[in-house]
Amino acid sequence: MKFILDISGTKLLLNADQLQAITTALYGSEKLESKYMGKNKVTGNTDYLPLIVPYDMRECFRITVMCTDEYDAMVLVTKLQAESSV
Repeated sequence: MKFILDISGTKLLLNADQLQAITTALYGSEKLESKYMGKNKVTGNTDYLPLIVPYDMRECFRITVMCTDEYDAMVLVTKLQAESSV
């Protein structure tokens, strides 16, 4: 079984140990976030305040499961494609 982790549109295939390592590394981390403060009355520009907030992996990660049969089939297709393009 593989886990598909989608980060910014890139799908990574991870085993259980790799997924555990990533979640362990990111647990308790912080992220930068901009809070909308409204329009500046003097300049007319939109103002944002940079903040440091706790990172919640549930909001940012998308993880799905790929069964072993599907993974093996994709490995075979990839191998056959590489051999046919030689």
